[in-house]
Amino acid sequence: KEIKLDVRVLAATNKNLNERVRKNLFREDLYYRLQGFLIHLPPLRNRGNDIVILAKHFLKNFIKENRMKEKRFTKEALQELLQHTWPGNVRELKAMVERAVLISDTDEITTEDLIFSDII
Repeated sequence: KEIKLDVRVLAATNKNLNERVRKNLFREDLYYRLQGFLIHLPPLRNRGNDIVILAKHFLKNFIKENRMKEKRFTKEALQELLQHTWPGNVRELKAMVERAVLISDTDEITTEDLIFSDII
């Protein structure tokens, strides 16, 4: 029996699919099915104040979800977040914020609470 569906697919990649199609590393038919509407989102390291906005958002949500007492970033911690290159993009930032909340033993998250992942 045929069932009608209204579906939207949102796909993300850090690869240049157009280039991969040209090199026969990605199926051309699939590329055109996915290409309906392209949104270029620069890496987190190139988005300036978005880092601060997202870090505060993740902090607020994590504290609320875990019913913890409120915390805030020091100015120095925020400055250090801005200086990091964020190879893991938004997921790395979210994980760092969650670790910092758990490590911090005061109502402030300081530079000492920030643990950056070192990828070898």
